Amino acid sequence: MAAPLELRPMRPAEFDEFVDQHVRDRARNSAFAMALDQGFALIRARDEVSALLTEGLATSNHFLYRPVLGTDRIAVGWVWYSLEARGARMHALLHELRINETHRRLGLGRKIMALLEDRARKSGAVQMETPAFTHNLRARELLQKVGYMPVRQLYSRKL
Repeated sequence: MAAPLELRPMRPAEFDEFVDQHVRDRARNSAFAMALDQGFALIRARDEVSALLTEGLATSNHFLYRPVLGTDRIAVGWVWYSLEARGARMHALLHELRINETHRRLGLGRKIMALLEDRARKSGAVQMETPAFTHNLRARELLQKVGYMPVRQLYSRKL
């Protein structure tokens, strides 16, 4: 029998570590994909996250979790999604799904996505979307495996 997987609300003591890691990853990916100066990318990422999570863990319509595995409830990563009304319909946006290196390639990504989709659906969302950098092959592979399709692309060329 597979170990149970749950989404535990992120604790205040974990929030700063999460934000620091998310900002660093976001900056690194942006710098790589858009040929940005690393320092500029870091400032930009920090500003973007601060603008989204204005009240930290208490930010309305933003949900931050730790996927926990087994009866020992070992944290295996981070999850952050938000809900947004677009006209009369509610949409979910997945900002971050990170699985720790030691727990990758075990099928947890698919299970976490299913848990997230269920929560979003119960909150009234009719669609979930997430950005994925073209160079992030693992993310794109997971998203395609669970039925996500690219809906827009940004083309870029280094000069």
